[in-house]
Amino acid sequence: MFDSPSPLRPVGVTSAATPSETGDPRTVIGVADFDWKVAFIYDENGQKRTIILAIVGGEYYVAPDSDAWSKRLKPAADWLKNNVKQRIATRQAEVEGMAVVPNQDSVNVVG
Repeated sequence: MFDSPSPLRPVGVTSAATPSETGDPRTVIGVADFDWKVAFIYDENGQKRTIILAIVGGEYYVAPDSDAWSKRLKPAADWLKNNVKQRIATRQAEVEGMAVVPNQDSVNVVG
């Protein structure tokens, strides 16, 4: 009796339609500064913990497994560390080179 479908009894749970989260391909829709902090704390039970905080837009975020995650961190291999440092330095030099704006024109365009 209860197993037969009936137009009077809804089947399943329905939810309101949500707007689509799609957009133009290869489009950046936001950029935010992001900062990491390491905090050494005593938790609500008095246990010492090391947590990793992410700070975005003035808001602080921490993963529920931050303590376990921080314990799994290990030093990067020298080749990786050196390569990343080199790329950061190269990128910084490129950015600084683009930021140079002359104070005067090199050619007199007025006459």
